[in-house]
Order: sequence, then C-alpha cells, then structure tokens
Amino acid sequence: MKKLLCFLWTAGCWYLAAMYRSLPLLVLGVCGAGLLVCAFLTPYFLAGKVQVSFSKDLFFLRRGQKGGVTVTAESRGRLPLGKVTFRFRLPGKKKRKKISLPRLSGGQTVAVPVSTDVCGLHPVMLRRVKVFDYLGLFAHGRRKKLRAQVAVFPNAPAMDITLPENFLPHLEGEDTPQPALAGSSTQEVRQIRDYQPGDSFRTIHWKQSARTDTLMVREYAKEGKRSLTVTLDMECPKPLPPAQRNAFYEVVQSLLLGLTAREVLVQLWWNHREGTDCFQVSGEEDCREALLRLYETGGFFSGEKRPLPQEGFWLDSSLTLSFREEKIYRFSPKNYENELKMPMDWREIPWAGR
Repeated sequence: MKKLLCFLWTAGCWYLAAMYRSLPLLVLGVCGAGLLVCAFLTPYFLAGKVQVSFSKDLFFLRRGQKGGVTVTAESRGRLPLGKVTFRFRLPGKKKRKKISLPRLSGGQTVAVPVSTDVCGLHPVMLRRVKVFDYLGLFAHGRRKKLRAQVAVFPNAPAMDITLPENFLPHLEGEDTPQPALAGSSTQEVRQIRDYQPGDSFRTIHWKQSARTDTLMVREYAKEGKRSLTVTLDMECPKPLPPAQRNAFYEVVQSLLLGLTAREVLVQLWWNHREGTDCFQVSGEEDCREALLRLYETGGFFSGEKRPLPQEGFWLDSSLTLSFREEKIYRFSPKNYENELKMPMDWREIPWAGR
C-alpha cells in the first residue's frame, strides 16, 4: 500500500507540473522519483552486509517440550538495517516459518520455535534472508543454505525394575574382568587405548592423542558393577508409523535408565545398514549419547539381518521385550506410557535366577 501511494504521489506531481507548468511541483516530482530509486537500490546494498549463522549445529529437545533453535544475525556495515525477514524450513506440521526483525544493528539472536513430537534427528534449514529499505517499500532477498539439526529425545521416566538378589552375580562370573566404565578422573585408570565408536568423548586423553596424532581414551575400572547386554533389533520390513517409533525409543530409554538405576552397566547393541554398533551406558548422560548415536546411524531399516548378541535383553520393532530368547512383555504402541509406569517385578520370572 505504501509503495502504491508513493507511485501515485510522484505521478501526480509530474502530471500537475506538466499541466500547470509549475516549477515547485516539478521539483517535488523529481524528488519523489529520486526517493523511489534510492529506496529500490538500498536493499541490494544492505543485503551484502548481513551475516547469518546458527548458534550451533545440534540442538536438543525433549519430546513434547517447547523449545527451538537460535540464529545469530549480524550487520557488518556502518549503517543500521531496517526490517529483515528470515525464512526457515522446519520439521513437524508447520513446515515453513517466517520471522521478522523490525531493525538490525550490530549482532542479534533470533529464536526459532520448533514443534515436533517425533523422536529422532530433524533438520532445520534457513532458506532465505530478505532485507528491506528504511521506508519498507522494496526488498531484496538472498538465498541461504544453512542447516542445523534438532535431536528430539524421549520423555519416558526410568522403569521401576525389581531384580532378584541373585540376579547380578549370575550375569558375570566372579572372576570375570570387569568392563571399563567411563567416569570421573578420580577412578582408577585401567588402560589407555585407541578410540572406538561408542566411546564417550569425556574419556579422551587429549595429551596422549596430541603426541600420537591418534585419538586415545582412558578406560576406568569400577568395582562392584556387572554388565548386561541390551540388544535392539532395528530391522523392520516396512516403515513404522511415527507413533510406534516414538514408543520404541521411549521403551529403550525407560529400560536403560531403569537398569542403570539398579547399578547395572549396560552394553547396548543395535544393527543398522552399515553393520552393528555397541555403546556402554552407565547413567542418564550416557543414555542420551547412546540415543543420539542411534539416531545418527539411521534408525529402522529393511535389509539383511546381522548377527547380534542373544544373551541379554532383546527389544524388536514390535515392542516385544525378551530375555535370552524368552518373551517377558509386549508393550502397546497406544498404551505404552501407562505400561512404563507400572512396576516391573522380575523376581518370579523363571529365567531370572539362571
């Protein structure tokens, strides 16, 4: 509307100046035309002074939690900018989002809300930045290909698990060497070895890595803990609906947190298109790192089945939980939230005392 009024005003001044041969009206018409030309060229000049970037490459959210990503916008020119708009492509139902800043001077942080209830890794893309002139008449946009990711984690609580008193000693023999546990520097260092996929970055020995030009990690020994294998069968013949994928990841987190709360060191195994992975879980932070690694390897897939450990827990895409090939429980994709809140008393199950 403002642009139309400016055009009509300029055209009217030129028309009246020609009809009445008025010099003041001619001057007004020239000024109006010059103003429109300056307003048209200003966004092209200012657009090259805008620097935009995501504040980080990976953002974390809980399923159902309100949050989002942040973008840093900076004006590197001497002149302040007027209105600036950013166009994003987001996950979830609302695929596109436009955010406007009425004025940009120096650096400023833009918060972009993200709403998704699907666990996994979701891309967030900045597609276009548009800069307006000071009067808001004209704009010039520049295409961007900036990308960040949002990791949406489950929101399930720790499973209330009751194990028999003789359960842990039967998982590992008394003379079996205990596995390494990533912990604080106050624990005894068992050895320094090469980095392997699944190792926590907190255990990297930076000085030794710098000397050898190879990533080296510390292994910590912790007494009194036994390890237990949890295997995830990610092979699925057909794509799973989002509700069932959410249920699977919720059950995984609840089971891992429930076992680690009982002082069980979990060796998490799963298969993917490229092979198999193993991750050691000893607490909530390790559980989040394991889920992130699970997302990064692609999640569910259809293809060749790969051999996986069978001696511990086994969870497949149908939400059937087994132990040593014997079914324990099958969770419902629609009622799993209530089922995870129920106490899991495994003292009376026949296999528990093996």
